[in-house]
Amino acid sequence: MKKVKLRIWILIFWGLFLFTMNNSTAYAASAKSKALKAYSGLLSQDSIKWGSQSSVVSLSDCSFALIYLDNNAIPELLIYANYPPSHSEGYALLYT
Repeated sequence: MKKVKLRIWILIFWGLFLFTMNNSTAYAASAKSKALKAYSGLLSQDSIKWGSQSSVVSLSDCSFALIYLDNNAIPELLIYANYPPSHSEGYALLYT
């Protein structure tokens, strides 16, 4: 009888463990898809506001990459301006 109860508890434990792992994966996947959709909307524009001033940079003069800075499943968007408006406004933007 003890072996049967132990097996039942082990099955319950593994079932709960697998259920919680599946939910976190689904959340990460939906958060990643939301981020990629937002980045796609941003990159579909002709130009982007650059820096704290009212400078605008054409996206055709930019390069971009998706990077994982904080080791989660959601990538950050890094935009690099080949010809920035001024050196004081920086050469790269990071979107999280």
